[in-house]
Amino acid sequence: LWRACKDSLKSFDGHYDVAIDYSGGLKAFILDKVKAKKKLTWIHSDYRVYKRDKKIDYEDYKKLDSIITVSQTAYDIFVSEFPSFQEKTHVIQNISNKNQIQEMAKEKIDFDNNYEGIKILDITRLDPNKGLYIAVESCKYLLDEGYDIKWYILGDGPEKHKLEELIKFYKLEDRFILLGLHANPYPYIKRADLIVHCSLFEGKSVAIDEAML
Repeated sequence: LWRACKDSLKSFDGHYDVAIDYSGGLKAFILDKVKAKKKLTWIHSDYRVYKRDKKIDYEDYKKLDSIITVSQTAYDIFVSEFPSFQEKTHVIQNISNKNQIQEMAKEKIDFDNNYEGIKILDITRLDPNKGLYIAVESCKYLLDEGYDIKWYILGDGPEKHKLEELIKFYKLEDRFILLGLHANPYPYIKRADLIVHCSLFEGKSVAIDEAML
């Protein structure tokens, strides 16, 4: 795809100290379209789940100066796939601003304030890889076992319609609640009793790091 379209894209003007492909998916762009002394790319998850063409990736990674993974596990997996790049692969964990997060968590909100049962919360993109069907089925199971719970999801994404259908199927409309996207999730995290993350895989969950703070 890149080979087919790259000639129609403009190059960046100027020359930079560093070009960073933080998304991990634009390394070919910074290699071909940006002039920089150093070029870096990021690995945010288990490299194997990307199901990419390793021969193409190998040629790109060979030209980059550094490859950054967000966790030791992601590093170990990547290096097992590309042992020849071990020397230029490094771990840099995501940075969470503790003081800012704790201050933002003080914002007053109405998070089902009249409900006195157990509040379970997940902060996630509504995406097939986030395992949200597990959350819905778990919610149903816990209610059937007699627990007074409500399960909330903060976030939005392409899986929303399927999730709504599953909630309806299990008759959980008043117990499994999609809160949508909120610019400040931290007051919800602070007021929840449990934070649950059902992802099928993660490189390093920022949501869990922030919840711990």
